[in-house]
Amino acid sequence: MEPVREGKRACKPEHPVASMDAEFIGAYSQKSLKPALTLPDLAEQFAPPDIAPPLLIKLVEAIEKKGLECSTLYRAQSSSNPAELRQLLDCDAASVDLETVDVQVLADAFKRYLSDLPNPVIPVAVYNEMISLAQEVQSSEDYLQLLKKLIRSPNIPHQYWLTLQYLLKHFFKLSQSSSKNLLTAGVLSELFSPLLFRFPAASSENAEPLRKVIEILISTEWSERQPAPVAA
Repeated sequence: MEPVREGKRACKPEHPVASMDAEFIGAYSQKSLKPALTLPDLAEQFAPPDIAPPLLIKLVEAIEKKGLECSTLYRAQSSSNPAELRQLLDCDAASVDLETVDVQVLADAFKRYLSDLPNPVIPVAVYNEMISLAQEVQSSEDYLQLLKKLIRSPNIPHQYWLTLQYLLKHFFKLSQSSSKNLLTAGVLSELFSPLLFRFPAASSENAEPLRKVIEILISTEWSERQPAPVAA
């Protein structure tokens, strides 16, 4: 199967697009959360000692190689249609060649991957606990200590937390280049909390606490240095 080929849209880091954030977040989230053909559950896509789903790793590595300093990354949509993105996600991770795929197409495929998972990366079962932590704990350090206990829940497949940690490392790396790509921890949390928690855009009263959860995780050293949780 041929991967989606590079389109005409090029990464142009010299043109800031901060003003488009709010409009793009709402538009993409509403579109991407509509019913779609789902991918296999995370627990079916990989198993330790792998650190994340193979296709997700391929996408992230290609995005970081091509678009780490791109000021339109994750905020400007490519010209690819849903069928083309689905074709890319259906490719075999071991053989797919992403060298010829435009960074904006890769970014759209990354977001489509998260929206097409049958269950959100952060399971509904821990929503309330995470919201309570975000609202009640004043210190980020205290919050992270409590979060480490929460994520060891035996009711949540280990693959979910491995995937979350892998994504947080990606977001953390992007935030380190925010002077070029404009992707601060706050911006990234607004872009991706609807996909990680899978709540309807701009319609959940808990949206802000959940966004805060992601911002804290991205902006702290936990995302960069915390060892992966040990499987029960």
